[in-house]
Amino acid sequence: MRGGGRGTPVWVRGRGANGIPRGNFANARDSSQRQHQNAGPVDNKGGPHPNVRKREDQFAKLSRYVTAKEIRNDFNDKRQLMIEQYRQKPDPSIKFPETMLFLWPDDELPLEMALGKDLEALDPIRADFGYYIYPYDESPDHQKYIRVDGYDHGKIIEIVKRLRAKWANLLAETSVKTKLYLVQAPPVNILKAEVGLMKCRQPGSQNIHAAPFLCGAELDDAGLERRNMFREKNELRMHNAIDQSLHGVRFLAGHVRMRVNFGKFVLENYRVPPDSKKRYSFEEFRSMLFYGGTRGRLIPGLGFKRVDGDLITRCSQASDLLAPFDPQAESLEHNKPFYAVNIEFEGANDALLRLEVEFESSRYRPDLFEVSHRRWLKPQGDDGLGEKRPPLQIGVIDFEKSDWQLEIKALDFQEQPNIEQSLKSFDHSIQFKSGPTDGLRGTAVQRVTFSHLASVSKITEKSALRYCLKGTKYIFELARYDTYHRAIRSGPPYTGDYIKMNQTAETSWGASIFHQEWDNMLGQNGSFRVGETADWSASLNNFFPCLSDENPTDVNAGFHQFIDLVNKVAKLLAPEPNSDVIERVEANPRANIKPTTTGNAPKKSWAQVTSS
Repeated sequence: MRGGGRGTPVWVRGRGANGIPRGNFANARDSSQRQHQNAGPVDNKGGPHPNVRKREDQFAKLSRYVTAKEIRNDFNDKRQLMIEQYRQKPDPSIKFPETMLFLWPDDELPLEMALGKDLEALDPIRADFGYYIYPYDESPDHQKYIRVDGYDHGKIIEIVKRLRAKWANLLAETSVKTKLYLVQAPPVNILKAEVGLMKCRQPGSQNIHAAPFLCGAELDDAGLERRNMFREKNELRMHNAIDQSLHGVRFLAGHVRMRVNFGKFVLENYRVPPDSKKRYSFEEFRSMLFYGGTRGRLIPGLGFKRVDGDLITRCSQASDLLAPFDPQAESLEHNKPFYAVNIEFEGANDALLRLEVEFESSRYRPDLFEVSHRRWLKPQGDDGLGEKRPPLQIGVIDFEKSDWQLEIKALDFQEQPNIEQSLKSFDHSIQFKSGPTDGLRGTAVQRVTFSHLASVSKITEKSALRYCLKGTKYIFELARYDTYHRAIRSGPPYTGDYIKMNQTAETSWGASIFHQEWDNMLGQNGSFRVGETADWSASLNNFFPCLSDENPTDVNAGFHQFIDLVNKVAKLLAPEPNSDVIERVEANPRANIKPTTTGNAPKKSWAQVTSS
């Protein structure tokens, strides 16, 4: 027996070999598959009357369906019996040539809590290999082991890899959560600058947030060296956080997505200024963002209109930064919008379920839109924070540009078999009707229609323009969000009006940057079997490739170039420019943010503003 550290296999070989193990799962599976293949269709050649023939055809279809269902149920029953057998300790009379003990780190991940009393979470491995996998209860050192008994050394090696990967998956789910909040140094005298927090609320939301604003300092070009030092420190922190997160996300099973989003960064939980002051010094505010208890998030809060043109006009004129997404488009002005809708349903115990639907224009009728993608998921809340924080959240507050956030998000997609039949029927009733305009400017008009088979709580229609960042494969998306809430029910219940939607929309603007390869690589995590890991490299060069042809001496050149592009986009999306940026921010923090009455500074050292 060879010992090892945590998560290390220990094998015992040469204990004798009896015959084939009782109840071979693979044979049962092959037998069921052969039965299924031999269940051929019933030959019906019709009868003298069309109605008789129709009934015979229907009977034949029903018979085939019943037969296939019986075979499937029989196979599932045999499979479950085999799995239950492989959960148990085998008969002592059976001798195995290969036995492996896997040392489990019980102090970090309690075995029973992580895998179940009978290690049920390992059932897919039992089904794949047909080996006994069970808790080893004869350890003299009181450590927790998983024991595997089998006949083939190569299969034992594969099971070892799967167990190690399962351990890493669980570890990633519990510990790979990186949060980093940063503030960019503004072009003012930082030593004299102060940062205040204005309480604000988005239209239609009951949640109160705190929006930071800069005050008490004048524009100053003298502190360039100090600002560059802050910028370099921020970039280094971002580099380390993303690098650490990607190495952990490789082991995270489930649907994962990475995006850079632009909007307004607001705080929900923060440390109040010391000595009961109303404002922070710049350094105090910067330090407060590093505290573990600080919580914030990015909300769609881009200002649409500006003196030099609205967001769409500015993007169509930014030929130095943007290129057409459609290679057939002649210019940035000739850009066809993308459409999507998010529909939320409220279930029992305030549980939420969201249906995301994307549309594309028909190849045969440009004015007709068809469903291109649909997916069901359980949202983690509007912010994705709380107990289920995303694996990575980097929020950047910029007083002279747009705020932005880089986020790796774990999405809880729901499989179709888990969706109620009524919701499936609702899903297939959704239609998109085009209007006289593209829906990007002007008053919002609801374009998505559906049947009244389910109770909808909120609809968010998305109209987006996509561009390429010039000279790169990064995609920039500018999006308008029109949100419709369920109308307050008037009259007695069950009168049929409980699912009517308020026809007045709340409109907000946001933007994002992503890369198709990010989705391709991180999308592998969604198809993991138990104990598998991603085969993509977690190197930053893999996600942020260098944009120049020559090999640079700086291995992080691609990441630096990407951050530079993000800052250029943030400048393009900046609020209304003004000679006095500080007063503008304090007087009008951003579009779609409504200030509320502020009271005296809290006496406690921490403040929470997550509810009205």
